[in-house]
Amino acid sequence: VLATDKEAQSTSILLYYKHDPLPFEIRNTQAGYIQNYITTVASMMMNERFRDISQKPDAPFTSAFAYDDNYFIAKTKDAWTVVAGSAEDKIKNALRAIATETERVKQHGFTASEYDRARTNILNGAENAYNNRDKQKNSYYSQKYVRHFTDGEPVPGIEYEYRLLQSVAPQIPVEVVNQAIQQLIGDKNIVLAITGPEKEDLLYPDNEELLQILLTTRNDEVEPYAEETFNRPLIDTPPVAGTLVEARKDEDFDATVWRLSNGVTVILKKTDFKDDQILMAASSHGGTSSYALQDPVNSKMAGQVAPLGGVGDFSLTELPKVLAGKNISISPLLGIMKQGFNGTSSQRDFETLLQLVYLYFTSPRTDQDAFESFLQRAEIQLKNAEAEPSVAFQDTITRKLYHDNPLFDRLKAEDMDKINYGRIMEMFRQSFSNPGSFVFAFVGNIDEEAVKPFILQYLGSIPG
Repeated sequence: VLATDKEAQSTSILLYYKHDPLPFEIRNTQAGYIQNYITTVASMMMNERFRDISQKPDAPFTSAFAYDDNYFIAKTKDAWTVVAGSAEDKIKNALRAIATETERVKQHGFTASEYDRARTNILNGAENAYNNRDKQKNSYYSQKYVRHFTDGEPVPGIEYEYRLLQSVAPQIPVEVVNQAIQQLIGDKNIVLAITGPEKEDLLYPDNEELLQILLTTRNDEVEPYAEETFNRPLIDTPPVAGTLVEARKDEDFDATVWRLSNGVTVILKKTDFKDDQILMAASSHGGTSSYALQDPVNSKMAGQVAPLGGVGDFSLTELPKVLAGKNISISPLLGIMKQGFNGTSSQRDFETLLQLVYLYFTSPRTDQDAFESFLQRAEIQLKNAEAEPSVAFQDTITRKLYHDNPLFDRLKAEDMDKINYGRIMEMFRQSFSNPGSFVFAFVGNIDEEAVKPFILQYLGSIPG
């Protein structure tokens, strides 16, 4: 099936492996819950493989993911579904890549190390939900009830789900997951759909070409998946801790304020909105403002490009594997007016959160392959955006408001050639070179005495 539209901004490939759904009367049982666990963990492993491929230079697709659910919108048929975004001239390459990776799973399954990571992440997510079970939003319950009514999804409650996963997941080996997924990926009832922009000079592959790719891929012998295992710590040698030079109470906000020996200011605000969550926000004034007028393109892209390489010894694709099982997220920020971080962690993983902060200050990593892959994806997205009427409308408003000020102009595909990776990393290092200008605010269920050693060791030791 091919569908095109003049205003379409991207090209998508959808590959459906149709199969019978789980009987309705089984979905609301332990067997149905276990089946859902198996398809969820398989989707996580498949998507990790796709994510690794998309970060390579000249990747065959811009993004890809897989899941098992209803076939399109049908309730009477399910499908193992693989979706990929593609450059207009790489449709056949993208289809061949996702079909090959699907066939690799069908022939060889997933590895034990992949499964260990995915299972650990699922169990960690269940534990986090359990720890915060009394602080769920109403939308969590309403969405559960709707899916229960429309799809027969079980609603046993967070406590029951947590206990069930804790007892069942460790007993399900990777061989069982592989067998279940290999049964879902059949040789019949396969549907291929392609959507994309309608252009006079754009020729899409015909049905025969696409069918031949699927048939050839099915008959190919593909190699088993191989990956590097990571047993190294984020930081080999912990830094020498700084000291606390000032502590005071902010009565207006009921918060504790610390100043560390390197000038870092830390604000701690204890709350009970969630039982096992600590939020972090850090900022410092400056940003790329001192470079923006002379170098507007690199200044605009610095916040997106600088984190592409990862930190320390680990690339951006390796970090999720190293951090498997940890309830943690962190995003470095570099805008025109300020730089900083947003992050969150559980109480148990707070030390790891601060280790990552320390590494972003001291050991930001460059990765030329990840940078080239980013440029290719960004160029495709920017070219496709030209077909969107709302983009043209916004461009007109921007010109009227800012009179072609280069700081506010939208980046275009031709601007990608002006991006200098080395220069952006210089901007990042310079922006994060003075820890004494940063204010770190931590909000959540914080035990000040428990977090103090980690704050002194990883924030107080940042050199400036």
